[in-house]
Amino acid sequence: MIAVLLNGASSPADPAHSLCAEVERQLAARFDVVRSFYLAGYDIGHCMGEFDCFVKTPGRCRIHDEGQEIERAVHDAELVVLVTPLHYGGYAAQLKKAVDRLLPLISPFFRQAGGMTHHAMRYEHRARWAAVALDESPTPERARLFRAFAETNALNFGSPAWGAAVVDCDRAAWPAAIASALATPTAPGNASGALQAARGELMRAVCAQPAASAFPPRPRVTVLQMSPRPAGVSTLQAIWRYLQPLMEAGAAQVEVVAATEFVRGAAVAQAAAQRCAQADLLLVISPLYWDSLPYPGLLALEHIHAARLPSDAGPARLVGVLNCGFAEPEQFRFAFGLLREFAQEAGYTWAGGLPVAGGEAINGRDLERLGVLTRPLRHAIDIGMPTLLAGSVLPEAACAATAVQTTPGVLYRFFGWWGWHMKRRAQGLSAREVQAKPFDDLSDAEWERLAAVGPARARPLRVVDRLPEGADAVTVVFDDPARHAEHFEAGQYITLEVTINGERVRRAYSLATAPCDGGLAITVKRVPGGLMSNWIHDQLSQGDWVRCFGPSGDFTAGPPPAQVPRRLLLIAGGSGIVPLQAVARQVLHDEPDAEITMVCGSSAPERAIFAAPLQQQALRDAPRWRLHWVFETAPLEPIEGTGPACTVGRLDAPTLTALLGDTDLRSFHRAMVCGPDAMRAAVRQALLAGGLPADRLFEESFVSPRRGAVSDQAQVAVFESADGELTVTLRPGDTLLEAALNAGIALPFSCCSGGCGACRVHITDHLDHVVLDEPNTVTPEARSRGEVPACLVRLTGPCRFRLP
Repeated sequence: MIAVLLNGASSPADPAHSLCAEVERQLAARFDVVRSFYLAGYDIGHCMGEFDCFVKTPGRCRIHDEGQEIERAVHDAELVVLVTPLHYGGYAAQLKKAVDRLLPLISPFFRQAGGMTHHAMRYEHRARWAAVALDESPTPERARLFRAFAETNALNFGSPAWGAAVVDCDRAAWPAAIASALATPTAPGNASGALQAARGELMRAVCAQPAASAFPPRPRVTVLQMSPRPAGVSTLQAIWRYLQPLMEAGAAQVEVVAATEFVRGAAVAQAAAQRCAQADLLLVISPLYWDSLPYPGLLALEHIHAARLPSDAGPARLVGVLNCGFAEPEQFRFAFGLLREFAQEAGYTWAGGLPVAGGEAINGRDLERLGVLTRPLRHAIDIGMPTLLAGSVLPEAACAATAVQTTPGVLYRFFGWWGWHMKRRAQGLSAREVQAKPFDDLSDAEWERLAAVGPARARPLRVVDRLPEGADAVTVVFDDPARHAEHFEAGQYITLEVTINGERVRRAYSLATAPCDGGLAITVKRVPGGLMSNWIHDQLSQGDWVRCFGPSGDFTAGPPPAQVPRRLLLIAGGSGIVPLQAVARQVLHDEPDAEITMVCGSSAPERAIFAAPLQQQALRDAPRWRLHWVFETAPLEPIEGTGPACTVGRLDAPTLTALLGDTDLRSFHRAMVCGPDAMRAAVRQALLAGGLPADRLFEESFVSPRRGAVSDQAQVAVFESADGELTVTLRPGDTLLEAALNAGIALPFSCCSGGCGACRVHITDHLDHVVLDEPNTVTPEARSRGEVPACLVRLTGPCRFRLP
């Protein structure tokens, strides 16, 4: 049995991370496999709200990143457990992003459950659902909201049973509360108990909090638009077009902030939060995603709350306009409860809310043109907004006007069925294709093959051990709590990304392990002045987490010869031994007749990495493995075990020629060389002069991935569109995506790491000025066509680009 744990902690220092460790411990005692996803360590793109996973690629998200792996893991699980710090009675934004991405697991069509409309199920197998939250200052209302969100999510997901618990900082009470939640004791239903109770709960949530005193008229208004869809195509855009003239007529200032600004990095998010926090009236306009606000919206609230806390924030009001595609306005009751809780915690007066049910029927069209369908909403806005802008709160009549169901549920579900069929026909899909079950239809082997050739994805690894190697190297052993299927070859590398002195730093390190070993480990030599190597030696400890890309690289043994045993020559200098010893071990494991000659150079025996285990294996596998040592200083005593004498000197052309003088270099199927540049140049000269064919020589150099400025001057790029051209300026260090967004160009984007493909652009001129961040998975063919992710593009000169 499989359990999946979604860890919504913000960092390993977050107390919720410790809570997750206790959950993981209990799950390990109950399940055969526990897949734990530490979400803060992944670059997961947020749901774009386009419903492509319903009508374009049924059952598959078009964002190719770790979110797809989470979807499949949830599909396979018997139990899904969410662990989160409690924010305003709901999930932390980090966790909500992963939950939003589970949309492909359900069907576009509708069913009735708990007396209301919900999506039908795509798959027959459905996991049980459990949620555990940490509230450092617990209140009954937040705990009630959290349990309601958990139960309603379980109902939407079709779970057969659910459980939830909210704990405080008393760690002694954690085990019992967690065990109670994991037991998933009941089947999900209407979290309010009955439809009439849900109606009452909605009205309590949307009605305004009595204001202590009147607010000044003509306020400064900030409109926070939470839809992740491109501008101009969402229902919320249509609502804003109707609101805008009223706002501009009655407000001193109106500013619109898109919640997607909060996913563009800390600096942009902080600036957007300040603009929202300083407003007299914050108007939240948002769709409903999985019973709550979408990830960008929750992230925005977290930043705005932080911006208001340290400042002397003056009196301000918060009002919400929420829209969803279901017919019943009661669907909003918990999302409005969350907004009301946020208002209280962030120092706002809750000024009321307008629920807009069945909003998908608007679909970006002007409200006036939809007649009776939008009459209640227009009436509520017409009577509510002038009162709000005059210094009061939304009148109860305005809140009640939109809290009505305009279409009977049965009729709405029929029109929904018809509408989704129209959309799938427009995409050329059959009725069977739109109900596809890709995770049922793909075998494990097929999925692993797809994952192996997929885009470069960051994932968090946990340090489980540190082993000293020689005088100045350390082997770091990792564990992957998410239990990904490992696809790598001996000799490949992984790229680690860590934050040092506030800056993200990436470095590539060869894997010290081979597939036959199981697991992942790297061996890192301390380099004087080396930023990452010294951080690993001095700061990285057992239990820490690091982000990892890969494995990647083609410095491998390659396929074995078809007719004769493989003969392999491996030459290593210093830490160049790391990938080559893994190659040797894997080849000897897989090919009983293979022969390996290895030459290892080091400055001194005590600084030689893997000296003792290599010597032992060479003795054990002799004569298949011939091992030669070259030390710049003579050893004071023999290396552990007995074996060939060491050569004293430098690993250069004369030394190598003397060592291999009696060997026919043409008999080797491949020669692999790894080490410092000068050593590789000398070895290359000796091997080619000795008769080794050039196409059999493979080298690996030490090159760190690039991430940062490639020019010390600002560069310009011209964006081409049907509306004309717009010039954007890239400051040193900017990516094309950052510059385009700063210039107001609404490029689609999601993960900002090159994995999802959402921000792909077409470079139409001066492709030679484009430099891509590494590692990346842009194919040579795509690059030659100029089709590249804007989030990876840096410029050394001007260029022109457009959307594909």
